[in-house]
Amino acid sequence: MNLSKADRLIILATKTILGFVVFFVFLYTVPIYKQFKNSDIVLAFMNQKNAVIGETALKVEIVDTLQERAKGLSGRDNLKQKEGLFFVFEEDDYHGIWMKDMNFSIDIIWLDSTMQIVDYKENASPDSYPKVFKPQKKSRYVLEVPAGFFSENNLKLYDEMTIL
Repeated sequence: MNLSKADRLIILATKTILGFVVFFVFLYTVPIYKQFKNSDIVLAFMNQKNAVIGETALKVEIVDTLQERAKGLSGRDNLKQKEGLFFVFEEDDYHGIWMKDMNFSIDIIWLDSTMQIVDYKENASPDSYPKVFKPQKKSRYVLEVPAGFFSENNLKLYDEMTIL
C-alpha cells in the first residue's frame, strides 16, 4: 500500500491526537493516588497536619473514619516525640479510648468542639486493656501522644489546640 505524504501526515496527526486523548482520560480518571488509596503510608501522609497545643508544635495524623478510629495506634511500634494521632468525631460525646493491641504507653487528651482540653489521661498503658478511658466531660476530638507529652509540655485543662 502506497500512501501519499498527505495521507501519512493525517494518520500521524490522528494517532497523536488519540494518544493525547487516551493519556488525559487516564490522567483524570485514574489518578496515581487512587492506586494506593488503601495504603497506610499514603493515607498517613495525606492526613498529616501541623498543629499547636498549648504552646507546643507537633505533627498530627488525622483519623476521621470509623475504621481509622477503631484501629488507632494498634499494632504500631511507637509514636515519635512531637507527633500525635488526632481523632475527629461527628458529635460531642464521652468518646472512650482503649489500649487494644497497643505496644507502648500514651497520653490521651480530650478536646471539645472549640478545641480546648476538657480532660486527659497520662501514661495509659497497654496492660490496661480492656479498660476503656473516658473523659469527665463530653468531647469532640481526641489526641493521642507519646506518654509523658502532657506534663513535659506543661499542658493543662482549657489549653487550646489549633490545626494549621
